[in-house]
Amino acid sequence: MQDYNELMQRFKQYKNIVNKYNRFYCDSVILDKLEKNKRILARQLASGDLIYRGRIFNLDDKVSTWVQYQEWLNSDDRIFLGYDKKESGAPPIGLAKEGRLNGNGISFLYACDKIDTVIYELRPTVKEVVSVATLKVLRNCELADLTLFDNRDVGDRVFIDLIKLISKEFSTPHFAGHNYAFTQYLAGQFMNMDFDGVIFRSSLDKYGRNYVFFDPDCCEAIDSRLYKVTDIAINAIPIGRRDV
Repeated sequence: MQDYNELMQRFKQYKNIVNKYNRFYCDSVILDKLEKNKRILARQLASGDLIYRGRIFNLDDKVSTWVQYQEWLNSDDRIFLGYDKKESGAPPIGLAKEGRLNGNGISFLYACDKIDTVIYELRPTVKEVVSVATLKVLRNCELADLTLFDNRDVGDRVFIDLIKLISKEFSTPHFAGHNYAFTQYLAGQFMNMDFDGVIFRSSLDKYGRNYVFFDPDCCEAIDSRLYKVTDIAINAIPIGRRDV
């Protein structure tokens, strides 16, 4: 691949084949480019680092009376005010729903670098309550950081453009009718490259990053807190046909 136009054409063809024809298709040129430069992508998370994970919280699942409700919300000695350690982690293998990076039944751990990003990613409605858990990384992990070239351009130009294309795939919201086949396929390639997970830009919080761990046991929840959504802000601009 010599330039961006050639890369874009090849990447689009690659995506189309994986999405529509062959889930196991291998474009050796693109994969070789990733493999050759994988050390550049490596981001180290150390044992003890903290990240965040959330779930929409339904207190009715926990209490049945008003007194219990008040006691739960006003407890000062409970470490897990929201969901407990187990409930704050990834879903069990076999029960996990299909996600952006994982197939149906495959359990990956999705987390974020900030509490605000966690709440954005859950797409809550006003007055919904979110349980946000603090997760501790249990061992040194090496993740593929797809945000690496957001603000700088160094090294192999084609490789940088390739990473930006992949990062866009991971960060773009999936609308009705779209599927996760290509992003799941790409996640599999990073797993085959011996990464422990992937970091990519949040599609809902432009200042936040998502962390996905291929092994959910890389982290454990150490506490959880409840947050009530009080407002949702949306900014929109008119677009023309060429912008869609």
